[in-house]
Amino acid sequence: MNEKTQFVRNVCPRNCFSTCSMVTKVVNGRVIKVAGDPLHGFSKGKLCAKGYSYPEYVYSSKRLLTPLFQEKRGSGQWNEISWEEAYNIISDKIISLYDKHQTHLALAYNKFSGNLGLLHNAMEGFFHSLGAHTKAAGNPCLGTGRESLRFQRGTEYSPRPENMAFADAIIIWGSNPAVTNIHQMKFIHTARDQGAPLVVIDPLFTETAKTADIYIQVRPGQDLWLAAAVLKLLLIRNSTDAFKIRGWDMLKKELLQCEMDFLLNKCGVAFEAVKELADIYKSSKNAAAWIGYGAQRHYGSSASVRMIDAVSLMAEYMFKSKRDVYYFHPELFQMPNRLVNDHITDAETCRNIDFRKFSNQLPTLQDPPVEFLWLFSRNPLSQDENVNEWIHLMKEMDLVVVSDLFLTKTAELADLVLPVTTHFEHWDLHVSYWNHWLSLNEPAIKPAGNVKSDLQIARELAMVINSKRPGMSSFRTDLSERDWLSKEVASLPKGRYPISSWEELRIRPAVLNENSQLMKQADGVTFYSEKDASKTFFTEWKNDVSEKVTINHTKGPFKVLSPQSLLHIHSQFEPRVTIQDFLKVSEVKISSSLAASLGLQTNDKVLLFNEHSEIERHVKIDSLIPGNVLVLRQGGDHPVNELSGYKPACLEGSGETSEFFDTQAYIVKLEETGR
Repeated sequence: MNEKTQFVRNVCPRNCFSTCSMVTKVVNGRVIKVAGDPLHGFSKGKLCAKGYSYPEYVYSSKRLLTPLFQEKRGSGQWNEISWEEAYNIISDKIISLYDKHQTHLALAYNKFSGNLGLLHNAMEGFFHSLGAHTKAAGNPCLGTGRESLRFQRGTEYSPRPENMAFADAIIIWGSNPAVTNIHQMKFIHTARDQGAPLVVIDPLFTETAKTADIYIQVRPGQDLWLAAAVLKLLLIRNSTDAFKIRGWDMLKKELLQCEMDFLLNKCGVAFEAVKELADIYKSSKNAAAWIGYGAQRHYGSSASVRMIDAVSLMAEYMFKSKRDVYYFHPELFQMPNRLVNDHITDAETCRNIDFRKFSNQLPTLQDPPVEFLWLFSRNPLSQDENVNEWIHLMKEMDLVVVSDLFLTKTAELADLVLPVTTHFEHWDLHVSYWNHWLSLNEPAIKPAGNVKSDLQIARELAMVINSKRPGMSSFRTDLSERDWLSKEVASLPKGRYPISSWEELRIRPAVLNENSQLMKQADGVTFYSEKDASKTFFTEWKNDVSEKVTINHTKGPFKVLSPQSLLHIHSQFEPRVTIQDFLKVSEVKISSSLAASLGLQTNDKVLLFNEHSEIERHVKIDSLIPGNVLVLRQGGDHPVNELSGYKPACLEGSGETSEFFDTQAYIVKLEETGR
């Protein structure tokens, strides 16, 4: 038998810093092996453990291969149906709700980052093609930090992450790249080989912290006070009288009025560590500070992000040398996004619901109420806050549709589940929210079973609707995946990438032209509050945040932290769990001091509970965990997010980051509950 072997370019589409370009080996129409693309300037021919496992992932026995309809929602009684039947169910509901309300606002969708490919915006385009509707809005992962930095700097600033290799000092606040952004580590190590110290600031002694020259264990959510202490020390030692930054004189006065002991008590860091950190900011000529997303998943984190950024800004002004700050590359929002924007009408007025409040607010909407919900690239029952509200919301809908690869916890509560393609089975285009590379995803194999891409679903559903109600959808049913690739690349600003057509990306990925880049350092820096121009951001938060640090270190409730793992992203890789992770989903990691105070031992079965829910775990003891912290892995049958809930008193702006790391819970030995 003659083997037919092909090598195809693919891109990992997961919600991850790297957006790795890969080369897929296909033999006789089957994915055999994947490898990193050596022509991608960021990942440089490497993948993470998740990436290398993709052949197992795509051929999982748990993968959905045909549409499923559930006789009674939540019953588990699924029947296979045809795509024609599925389209008829959806189209009939869309038309009947329009006839009932004379608007499509009764239709809602919730979509985020399960697949970040640009052609995976097709279903958003489909909803826009109908007109006004209801949708989730904002960014629950990194929105607070992004908006805070945009306000403070007046623009978005995104250095090339490869440049970190040339830094003479690297300070990482609340990020763990050895697990979540492994390709960045080679640039960090290159800088360290040239003598650059690596400082890691984190409540947990992470894998990245283990490699650091200096590790500073800050109290969870208290980065504001550590950064304020560093900036105060720099102020005391250096003159800043000539600086004309808006709000600087007021911020300077507030910092000088704060007692150093007060700041140290809040952040839980010794003065010697603050002095060492301030000396590094002062002595370096090209320091790189990385503000991690973990640093802005707390109440009041806008002030934390801005104070960390202020340290770099002021050090740059004081010592007349470069201080790059890394947070987010906004290219995903700079792309033309033709699949969505070509379908938005001038008369359209959508109802936008904050991601964090979606399950809480959607049932309250009237004129009209929402009766139809479609979830794609999302698994909120394993990822979001307010799980009980989500369950209630889904029970109240007339029709719930989920598009997914697997029967997730969310899909289990749907009426209709539509099976979708993996990235090996369709065309797509990818940019990263970290590195500056543009990559093409080619189909490597034919779609398995009876699965379809999001674009194919949108196109075919629009045709069914228009056959029943001509002109109801304006979705472009005449354009293929490759047509949309052509439109997207043709719409890029001239010279933004060194390509003239998407076909050139079949040869190699392309890097953003730095000379045409829109993300430049800001001239209009301000330290004033986003909400009150008579105050600085520090004034706004210093009293409010300090009053909310109320954790009892012996009885609880205790802080619940749920860091990402090397082998999973939320629930996205659960179907192929064959390797031991840093923590089982059935475990909770606690400090030896907390275990002793509560009389707990390794493997004891415990109950974690609060006002939202309760979950069971087995104890794992780690002497390096802070005494008031519970560490759990994400995902599993009863995921940690069941303990999280919507916080109506939150003062952060609409559409910003969920305060996952402000979740608190009590812990008791299960026998003590009488179970």
